[in-house]
Amino acid sequence: MRCRKARSYLSAFSNDELTGRTLVQVREHLAACETCRREAAVLRSLAEAARRVSPMQVSADFNARLLDRVARERFAETRTRAYLPRRAPVFGWPRLAAVASLAAIAL
Repeated sequence: MRCRKARSYLSAFSNDELTGRTLVQVREHLAACETCRREAAVLRSLAEAARRVSPMQVSADFNARLLDRVARERFAETRTRAYLPRRAPVFGWPRLAAVASLAAIAL
């Protein structure tokens, strides 16, 4: 197994989610590759630290309040000057063509 493929499995390997042939292949690769072995060690330490953190308790309406806040902030963003449409130019192509033709006739 090459490093690129092995690295795609390292997160699952660190969380003890691999089984069968894939697990054997990743273990064999890690035995031979120092770089992937270091990365696997970092991922395993992160997974262990995440397991030690106690889950947070949120209120029952947390999702609704969060989505409402996101919607309000997006609405406020779209009302800034950057999102307002630009004014049409005073001299557009039709008007410029008419002025150019009058100037050509005058000459």
